[in-house]
Amino acid sequence: MIFNDGGRVIKVKGVGNMNASRFIELLEREGAHKDDLERKALFYILSGNDDLYSKVNHIYDFDEHLIKPECLGVTEEMIANGYEHNDSKEPDFCSSSRALVKLAFNLYNGSPADVLSVFCVLEQENFDLAMDAIRIRLNKGLMVENHSAMA
Repeated sequence: MIFNDGGRVIKVKGVGNMNASRFIELLEREGAHKDDLERKALFYILSGNDDLYSKVNHIYDFDEHLIKPECLGVTEEMIANGYEHNDSKEPDFCSSSRALVKLAFNLYNGSPADVLSVFCVLEQENFDLAMDAIRIRLNKGLMVENHSAMA
């Protein structure tokens, strides 16, 4: 897919159903380096699913450049480490969206995600999105070139 945005030509190779403008927006908002496969995979998932894209600020902190694992629910370990529970910080996810966030976090930093649990709840469109994100993370056939934030 070739995406032309205000004179910038972005080539996204091997991509199926994906919202290129949202993907590029998240990469640029983050200031992601062109070789940052972890963030590319994360933002690919977040931009490719309407529910997750609408909740992106609950999932990723663009100021701190970090994921927000508390969006999936507070764990005992988080409380032990001083995290103050606030229900308003937790977005409501359907099972498919929750599975995609777990996968996105796993591709980003190795956070635990059970493969069978993730993939068994995904309908075809989200399954394809997940597989493409894995290909991006492993640098196996999907590439993004030439967006302005990539140095």
